[in-house]
Amino acid sequence: MRTWNGTSSSTGETQPGHGISGFPTTTRWCLRFHAHHRGRRMAGRRPCRLARDWFSVDPPAAVAHAEDLFPRSVDPSPSDLSGRNAPDRGRLPHSPAPTSSANDGREVRGLLVRVGVDGTYGEWNAPVDPDDWSFVYVPIPEYADSQRSGLETTYREFEAALTGWPEMPERLACMNTHRDPDFQYLTYGDDIRRGKTIAAMRPGDFVAFYAGLRPTRPTQDNLVYALIGQMFVKQVLRASDVSRHRLHENAHTRCVAETYSPSDVILRAQPERSGRYSRCLPIGSRRYGKPRPENPNRRPGLAYRVLPELLESWGGLYVHDGWIERSVTLPSFSKPGMFLKWLEKQNVKLHHSNY
Repeated sequence: MRTWNGTSSSTGETQPGHGISGFPTTTRWCLRFHAHHRGRRMAGRRPCRLARDWFSVDPPAAVAHAEDLFPRSVDPSPSDLSGRNAPDRGRLPHSPAPTSSANDGREVRGLLVRVGVDGTYGEWNAPVDPDDWSFVYVPIPEYADSQRSGLETTYREFEAALTGWPEMPERLACMNTHRDPDFQYLTYGDDIRRGKTIAAMRPGDFVAFYAGLRPTRPTQDNLVYALIGQMFVKQVLRASDVSRHRLHENAHTRCVAETYSPSDVILRAQPERSGRYSRCLPIGSRRYGKPRPENPNRRPGLAYRVLPELLESWGGLYVHDGWIERSVTLPSFSKPGMFLKWLEKQNVKLHHSNY
């Protein structure tokens, strides 16, 4: 693995062209965002060897990923990194201009959020049956000693749901879980920086959750990227505003104050329109991206992306050519109304449980 100062962690030799100053402006912002975010989240607590994140890729790969995620015409403000543009502690920001009408006459917004244990967080993928698309939702690991006494959630509670499926690694079975989203209590939490778009959501907006699942028999791709649940916003609030008797409802409030920031964002969902899916809905495949109009000679690399026919049915996403691998930004639907019409036709049942 190479470090961000352009040196090899194994040899200590300088790697030309890997310094952050040589990256495009948008990419430099992207890397600094991760450095700031990782430092804040890890400060004062025990590192978890399973929580390897986007830093583990080589910088050239990170450049390719960042260019897929951010349009070149958009350069995020560096002041966002310092917190000067962060919303006031006492209120949440208003939603930016969305693209389709809600029942109350205003505009609705939809986000696509990746969740669940995977090769980066947990070094294992939850299973899916490609014959009937049944699956098991398994969350990512939680940092050691980070949960409040009496509010711990563990992987043991998922063992019964995994009966008859590929066995979960024993190293996970003895760990706590960051059970988020929590389909039992219909909540989802995120830190204020990654969750800034969630903080801007209002009642009627929605989040569609997807995961990278491991098929139980060989398929075209090693993983199945599929929708596993949804939540329509009922309320959005900060973790510090959650009452003591409701701390158990979300992974961010189940943790001690030293582990997660009081400014973390908690989404509470509408029960009648939210839940875990009875079967997953495959949405992606591993393919090369389409060249950008401004750089037609450069073909984006091989990655998991939303199927082209679904991108057309949904009306598009605000990421280049349906990129759905782990990212520093939450993809939003260009035309949420088109996605919701497509989703209604899938006729999936909603469950208020995690397994």
